[in-house]
Amino acid sequence: MTFQQLYREAGNDRLIDLLMMRDADVLSPAEAQELADLITSRPEMQGIVLMYELEKESLEHETIIIQPVVKRRMLLGMPVRRAVAVAAASLLAVAGTYILVKQLHAPATTSSTAAITPAVKQDVQPGKNRAVLTLANGQQIVLDDAGKGNVAAQGNTQIIKLDDGKLAYNADKKLPGGNSGFNTITTPRGGVYIIQLPDKSMVYLNSASSLRFPVAFTGKERIVEMTGEAYFEVAKNSSQPFQVKAGLHTVQVLGTNFNISAYPEELVSTTLLQGLVRVTNGDVTQQLVPGTQAQSNGPGITLVKHPDLADVMAWKEGVFRFNETTIDDIMKQLARWYDIEVVYAANRKPSEHFMGTIQRNVPLSQVLHLLELTGSIHFTIQGKTVMVH
Repeated sequence: MTFQQLYREAGNDRLIDLLMMRDADVLSPAEAQELADLITSRPEMQGIVLMYELEKESLEHETIIIQPVVKRRMLLGMPVRRAVAVAAASLLAVAGTYILVKQLHAPATTSSTAAITPAVKQDVQPGKNRAVLTLANGQQIVLDDAGKGNVAAQGNTQIIKLDDGKLAYNADKKLPGGNSGFNTITTPRGGVYIIQLPDKSMVYLNSASSLRFPVAFTGKERIVEMTGEAYFEVAKNSSQPFQVKAGLHTVQVLGTNFNISAYPEELVSTTLLQGLVRVTNGDVTQQLVPGTQAQSNGPGITLVKHPDLADVMAWKEGVFRFNETTIDDIMKQLARWYDIEVVYAANRKPSEHFMGTIQRNVPLSQVLHLLELTGSIHFTIQGKTVMVH
């Protein structure tokens, strides 16, 4: 949920509408006066304008700060940019949720990282392109160590690591040996990878995930199996439907773009962005249209008509995106990306929720420091173990 949505729900539709009209330069003189009167009508209105400006400008900047949304006092009379420059001390009460917002004036060198609260002897770096390819004969190839060009050959198919690091399967139909078994690509925790399948479909694998697929699609269907999370851009071929199996969860498509998340001990979800798919779980089948999601946890399917697509696709876009997310769910994401173990002090999991976006390309200590700025949580880092206090 965005700031605008929060404030609209609180009955401030007119203020948000007028701010958007102002930004579009379509305010009449009367509407401009109405906006000025609204902003001065109640003290909290200036805080709403501040948060609106933060959200609007956050798309243009990389660094973020975290603000605990627990106080009602506002900075009155201070220009928006000045308020942001001093860490935007004005805060709004929004159901005990902590909001992460972009910092508009980040220094060229982040001096705050020198004061990171977690004691860090050796920081943990973010994930990167890492994967292991297992060939049909059991041979394993560490792709991040492999050079560009031909990696292996399976029958009449050349497996090539492209200049941008992607893995591609190119079949020469003039040569014999059109089917040479199955290959599996596996990403560890702290790894992601992109693969172009033999039919030119693209698969983006998230951390701690795997994809098993035939070296050549020769049957009536193109069938692959996966664990973890992956985003698919399926090449169209109406005569050879594409099918993804994730445990009991099966997705059937002709050509489309969708995301599947199937991590152990978590909900299995398929989110459709483009095209048409049918999701089967056990004896239940659900057809999806773009912008919908199928969830399953055991037998049956739950249809989500309006999932937050930005949340679903955040990992592929290189960010963590939290939408009233618990610290437990946040730490699961961090554990997969940074390949860490998470321990909760005294077996206590904090109940706070967080909103906002953090880049995935920063060291772990910076992410934890941002979370610590709320004042409600503290972390200790020892090697690859993070203690949550």
